[in-house]
Amino acid sequence: MRDVLNIFLQIVQIDSESFYEENMSKFIQNFLQERDINFKVDKLNQIYAKISGELEPIIFCAHMTQFRLEKI
Repeated sequence: MRDVLNIFLQIVQIDSESFYEENMSKFIQNFLQERDINFKVDKLNQIYAKISGELEPIIFCAHMTQFRLEKI
């Protein structure tokens, strides 16, 4: 559980507003590379990763963008 919390804390520190999610994409790509997970990135910077195994395939889909809260 601590690993999940650590990853979450890293992710929430990355600015990734709509149309400016390059840093989040790089974080995810590095995360996948460090774990030897095969992936592809398309021209829209979307990441497609595949982990081979014996179980039925599943798909996870998520946005890399965050809302930006401005100071009032």
